[in-house]
Amino acid sequence: MSHRVRKSILVGLVLLFACAIVFVPSEAYCGARQVADFQLKDTKGQLHTLKSYAGRIVVLVFWSYKCPVVLAANQQFNAFQAKYEGKGITLLGVDSSSNETPEEISRNAAHLKITFPILIDSDKVLASNLRATHAPTLFVIDRDGEVRYQGAFDNNKKEGSKDREPYTDNAIDDLLAGKSPRVAETKAFGCIIP
Repeated sequence: MSHRVRKSILVGLVLLFACAIVFVPSEAYCGARQVADFQLKDTKGQLHTLKSYAGRIVVLVFWSYKCPVVLAANQQFNAFQAKYEGKGITLLGVDSSSNETPEEISRNAAHLKITFPILIDSDKVLASNLRATHAPTLFVIDRDGEVRYQGAFDNNKKEGSKDREPYTDNAIDDLLAGKSPRVAETKAFGCIIP
């Protein structure tokens, strides 16, 4: 084995080890990661699985009707859903809060006029799988079932503001253009999922 090949292997192992040590204990991740299939019912009792959305880009937003940050963003989420629904994108809310019953979630989602399904994750299976700790946290999952972006919806600037960074929109637009998202992760902010 040549010196160059050994050096490349060593550099690769060092990077892999650094990624595992530095990022795995936090919410961060190293590159795209596969999402395990899930089976969750929405507020209307309809079953949703990741496999049922094969060939589509799925955006999961961890949602809570009790979180002021989520409440402030609900209309933006509805607008996002309307903007991308005809482009092979599916937006799904996920409520993993232990202090919200399915009946309360259903009633509040209807009252708030949420236009996308809210999945009930009472046992926190999906939240644990994705290491989601805050609502809202968004996950953009590509057509191959890999997380390509996770974090905040945007940088919390008003729509139309020139310093607004629409992280989720940018990730979707990049994927639709056949590119990797320019930003793969941001820090989510909001309410801790109880």
